Amino acid sequence: MTFRPGPRDYKNFMGTKENLGAVTLRITGDLTDPDGPIAFCAETIPMLQSASAKATPATFAADVKQMDYTSIPVSCVGPAASLAALHVGPAAAEVHLRWAATATVDADRDSAPKSFAGSQTASLAER
Repeated sequence: MTFRPGPRDYKNFMGTKENLGAVTLRITGDLTDPDGPIAFCAETIPMLQSASAKATPATFAADVKQMDYTSIPVSCVGPAASLAALHVGPAAAEVHLRWAATATVDADRDSAPKSFAGSQTASLAER
């Protein structure tokens, strides 16, 4: 799965746009259908940089905009039989994705531990 945190922009104490950074971003999740688990997902990102840690004065505004959303690939594993049993097409089975993320979020001069979670149900479609 792809975890895409954002928007990460905010205005710092000087009133300048900046991106939130994060340390030890831990993402977990699971994919299930009515018959049970399909896959379990997990990834740890040591650091999600802010634009101020990466940008130069000449590239700062463009880097803040580009870093507003960040795509993070997350590895998922599960039994092949569960994946093979899924139905794709007009009578597609519904799958349920549940995720959680924790990190120490850095903003300007402050940092704090934060937790986020969500879920989504979708029908599988042919590509």
